[in-house]
Amino acid sequence: MKLRNRIAVAFGVVLMPAVAATGAAASGQHQRVNQRSAIVADFQKRIESYMKVHNSAAGQLPALKSTASQVKILEYQRALAAKIVAARPHATQGQIFTPAVAAEFRRLIRTTMTGARASRIQASLQRGTPVKSNFEVNHQYPAVTPVATTPPSLLQNLPKLPTELEYRIVDHDLVLHDVKADHVVDFVAGAIP
Repeated sequence: MKLRNRIAVAFGVVLMPAVAATGAAASGQHQRVNQRSAIVADFQKRIESYMKVHNSAAGQLPALKSTASQVKILEYQRALAAKIVAARPHATQGQIFTPAVAAEFRRLIRTTMTGARASRIQASLQRGTPVKSNFEVNHQYPAVTPVATTPPSLLQNLPKLPTELEYRIVDHDLVLHDVKADHVVDFVAGAIP
């Protein structure tokens, strides 16, 4: 065998496994990305399903006209929440934030909390009123729980929500809150490190 052929064979023996390993690693990463996309898509479908219930319930009520009356706003919220509860009487934690979705949200939050903006996010969360609160899915958002804003840099990495819904952070939990009904839709316990 000529020297050039031996070098080519030796080169191929060394490089082929490396190329194959690189391809396998890229394929594995591609699968993880696809799996993560599928999990977020499942979350979005669950949000759409909830919004159908929300919109149907809101359609059964007279529209809330612009008012400064806190009493009228509370009456509307309670009536809307009652209609939603009637449509989802057996709603429990994990129906929107399934175990896979909750794990993906924890990963997204953990990634954000270790990135370049981590110190600003931590400072923002600490400025909010840290409070432990008991809340339940399909119940009113606890009146004693302060309405702390979720840092925008944290929100940037989470899936977008319809305007009727928002993410709230209560202690270390991520709460999915129906703003119009002042209602807890679901939550991820221990989402915030």
